[in-house]
Amino acid sequence: MRIRALLPTLPLGRLPPGPLNSLTDVPSVLVHTHSLHLPPDPVSGSGAVRTGVTTILPRANFFRSACYASIFRFNGSGELTGSHWLDETGLLHSPIVLTNSFAVGAAYTGILEYCVREYSGGGTGRVDWFMLPVVGETFDGFLSDVSRFAVTAGDVVRGIESARGGEAVEEGNTGGGTGMEERDKEGMRELEMEKDRKDGSIIVVLATDAPMHPLQLQRLAKRATVGLARVGGVGHNPSGDIFLAFSTASEIPVQTVTGDKRSVDPWKPTPLTVEVLDDQTINSLFEAAADATEEAIYNALCMAETMEGLDGRVVEALPLGRVKEIMEKYL
Repeated sequence: MRIRALLPTLPLGRLPPGPLNSLTDVPSVLVHTHSLHLPPDPVSGSGAVRTGVTTILPRANFFRSACYASIFRFNGSGELTGSHWLDETGLLHSPIVLTNSFAVGAAYTGILEYCVREYSGGGTGRVDWFMLPVVGETFDGFLSDVSRFAVTAGDVVRGIESARGGEAVEEGNTGGGTGMEERDKEGMRELEMEKDRKDGSIIVVLATDAPMHPLQLQRLAKRATVGLARVGGVGHNPSGDIFLAFSTASEIPVQTVTGDKRSVDPWKPTPLTVEVLDDQTINSLFEAAADATEEAIYNALCMAETMEGLDGRVVEALPLGRVKEIMEKYL
């Protein structure tokens, strides 16, 4: 169950969640999760697979209508493709795909395959547009045989096709987080004495329909660090802690200077009219970013189920009854 159902009196910020308490509360945002559970292959000797793909579309028309966006790197032992272009322009006009570390190439190819199919000139396959796919990764090699390269470009194409809004996103060990685990040397039977925790990677995606420009969104992304710190993350050296924030408030035209559909002159400076927030009025958004990050991490832990994976390794689900028993001493 989610953390609010488990611990109704746990303080989770001053601001109320949206009706779905999910990324899809933001209008136009579409999400799909897909998990791959494959048994060992006795012929090749390869091990079990526990991995997947999470696909986030900032809007259905992501290809021609960009969102303002920005990123923050808390600790950089991880990959987020397309990040240089996000830094350069503040524009997001790609799906955001999250998967395992060894599937970045397949995810990148899948985004391009989808765009070639949908946007190549007259179905000829000719490409006259610009696209830098955005793919983030975390390592799931404890529970999954990453050497099988199980995620395919086709999985990513189907994820883009299947992304939906209007319903809560699956939580726990699903999608790109299927094979991720939270372990500690003491074991879950010693929750009161949890020490020596393993600090692993995390990708945070924050979406808002508040009208924010890229620099404001970079500041918003930084506040995910506060939520991560509340649950014990400190950004150890091998940890990939990368945060992306985007706003759906403005629709920024892209793909306007290529091919037969050129609609602007790249040599003639032309203004766009957009609305942005007053910096002096955005404290509640910063607070909400920290609160939402904290709660999303709790929900991921509480919603995850016991999983057996590579070489019979098992990661037990969080014992929610024990968590409730311990926490009620303090609430």
